Amino acid sequence: ASCNLSKVKNPIIGCAPTMASSIDRLLEALASKLPADATRSTVEFALRAAIDALPQSKTRDRLLARQVGYIRRLLSLVQEKGAEKPDVEALEGNKEEGKEDLASGEDDGLAAALAAYEGVDTDSPAACFQRCKDLLAKALVSIRPEARAEEALEGLLSLLPPESPLDAWEADATCLQTLATLLPSAVAAMAMVGSEAPKVVWCRFSGLVAGCHFRVQELSAPGEKEVKELAS
Repeated sequence: ASCNLSKVKNPIIGCAPTMASSIDRLLEALASKLPADATRSTVEFALRAAIDALPQSKTRDRLLARQVGYIRRLLSLVQEKGAEKPDVEALEGNKEEGKEDLASGEDDGLAAALAAYEGVDTDSPAACFQRCKDLLAKALVSIRPEARAEEALEGLLSLLPPESPLDAWEADATCLQTLATLLPSAVAAMAMVGSEAPKVVWCRFSGLVAGCHFRVQELSAPGEKEVKELAS
């Protein structure tokens, strides 16, 4: 499935509605241009291309910080559009059934990853890191440590995406301390020692580890020294 993103008029540029309505209009415009049988990968690419086309703004920052949720929402809009088509067209699209099942499986996996963080204050990065640490400890003693660890990291990355702007979420010394203690568990559970082809989730997690200290705000001299020691 493919689509011509150059023909999608970005409704956020050139108008000043509320942020929520601007995002709604953008998602609806993208959904109208995407084919009804678009896979999750196609939908994700379309949204990220649209975000890249936006100027620096709070709306763009919101889309970056919560892009996982907006990808699911856009996928839902595309699927709703497909459900409105006649059965004849649905039959003709059976050859894409395997791809759609794969996209559905990805959504189920993400839902399970986020469910693991249920009850956590998602506005507190420290709380998210602590839950990830607890989940990784359980993963190490489970029957399928790699799968459980991947689920824990997927959930963390969905809540604290490393690609988001530095002001989208902030870290502190507690976050760095927890991250430093959970890292060995993550390496062991994901069987990364000697691995030649790391998974995407591990590459994103590595980005989070490398950049977390940049999200720490101004500290007193002792606090700044502690952050530098943890970052090293």
